[in-house]
Amino acid sequence: MRSQKNKVKNSTGAASSRTTKGSQSDVDSRLLQQLSTKMGNSGLSGKLQQTTQERDLLLNMIGGRLKNIQQIQQIELDEVALRPEWFRNVAKGENGFFLPDPTRWKDVAQTYKQAGQALCRGDVSRGKQLLEQAMEKEAAVQASLPTQVTERLEFDETSPPSSPVSTASEGAEICAARNPTRELAIADEIIAVQATVKNAQPIRRTRSFNWWEQQEESEEENQEQEDNQQQEEQDADQELESPDVEYSTPTVDKDEDES
Repeated sequence: MRSQKNKVKNSTGAASSRTTKGSQSDVDSRLLQQLSTKMGNSGLSGKLQQTTQERDLLLNMIGGRLKNIQQIQQIELDEVALRPEWFRNVAKGENGFFLPDPTRWKDVAQTYKQAGQALCRGDVSRGKQLLEQAMEKEAAVQASLPTQVTERLEFDETSPPSSPVSTASEGAEICAARNPTRELAIADEIIAVQATVKNAQPIRRTRSFNWWEQQEESEEENQEQEDNQQQEEQDADQELESPDVEYSTPTVDKDEDES
């Protein structure tokens, strides 16, 4: 009985997967028929070839953006380990200095990956839509990088993302499916990063040192000591001029004088 149940489950799952694949192929077939009706067989062939070329260019672009993001993320990871070099600037609230966050790239990488997966399925229209979203997210994250990270970036690493072809789509842009590119796996590596850094405690601001203030205080102390010394000398002189001493006159006993 158990084996029969398993067979039923397996057959149900297989039928489900075949249904999903079949529905996708049916959609593609209908789109192809619509395009063929509008453009004819020769026009359809040229359109598919053009769409395939655009798909490949967009996939190369996505791979390049993921590599660039991973390099920037690595720099931010390095800054996490270099906390003694920047934590004072962060604690003081210096402009542009704040805590590094290597996990800020997760959503960007995920959107680029979804765009690449759509392109590899042959759904170029959906791939272009997701690609536009990914580029907007990447530009926003680049603008949020702290100074200690941007100071280490090259010019080409900070350049805003741009597509090699127009991402505007009229819809129904499809091409033949292909295997996912190896570069899409970089997105998983970016998403897997978990490193964070604790908040930098605020530094107590100390009073700035002004040498002239210390000199004035020293002169006042010296003057006070001189005044005290002069007063002590005056008091001593007065005691010498009018000493407060009592003299006693010796008394003589009468019996002693008669004897």
